[in-house]
Amino acid sequence: MARVPYTPSLAENNVRKGFLEHSVYQRLRDELPDYLRLLFMVAYHTGARRGELTRIQWHQVDFTSNRIALNPGETKNGEPRTLPIYGEMREWLLMAKEVRDLNLPDCPWVFHEKGRRIQTFRKAWSSVYDRAGVPGLLFLSEQDLLDAAAKMERRLQSLGTVLSTVEQKRGEAWGKTGRTLLN
Repeated sequence: MARVPYTPSLAENNVRKGFLEHSVYQRLRDELPDYLRLLFMVAYHTGARRGELTRIQWHQVDFTSNRIALNPGETKNGEPRTLPIYGEMREWLLMAKEVRDLNLPDCPWVFHEKGRRIQTFRKAWSSVYDRAGVPGLLFLSEQDLLDAAAKMERRLQSLGTVLSTVEQKRGEAWGKTGRTLLN
């Protein structure tokens, strides 16, 4: 073949149009069955996908560095990455670990129901909307909710980039005056 024929691209219209307000998140969280609350909370705060979260085992959770390590091959692009542990997540994860250590010490899963890894929760999730008083919620599936939560993760990454840039400039280009202003 001497040349590749032209193929026009189709326009995509899959832009998300809304994000979950914190007050709605709290109402949904409070209506979920106990075994799904921690999963929902971590999803909301990190933006990780359901499949990534439901595979997390306790040895991947590092309370010292406040990070959850996602293993290679278990993320959408197959690359390893970490999720931050912050705010209410830390307290809830610590409580869940304590309960697990007491009642189900052989269960490796962070998100489980009576020791069995959570894989699907469509039925429990679908009944939450009306009970939480948000029947018109734009997010129709757990994946939509997780995509919306990525907004928070991007904010944290942006903050890390800004702080890293300030540190680089502070040590290299700003000299004594810049260090004095920042301290």
